Amino acid sequence: MKISRRFAAAFLAVGLVGGAGIVAAAPAQAVTETRENYTGYSTQARCNSEKTWTMNRLRSTGKEITAHTPCHYNGAQKWKFQVWYI
Repeated sequence: MKISRRFAAAFLAVGLVGGAGIVAAAPAQAVTETRENYTGYSTQARCNSEKTWTMNRLRSTGKEITAHTPCHYNGAQKWKFQVWYI
């Protein structure tokens, strides 16, 4: 199979320009992950209720929850949980 030099040069030029466009493209917006601590709940049931409400509120505002902890007892902070989202 014989390919003309002109075709090969044009094909290479298009490939280089396209590749440069991919490399030069910057992300549209940097993503920052946020962690929130929720503490001070007197019972585990109350903590679970607040956690459910909080996670639904975050999702309804367009946040993507990336991680969360279960409600756990932590002495002076009583029952607590944490949520990470972007």
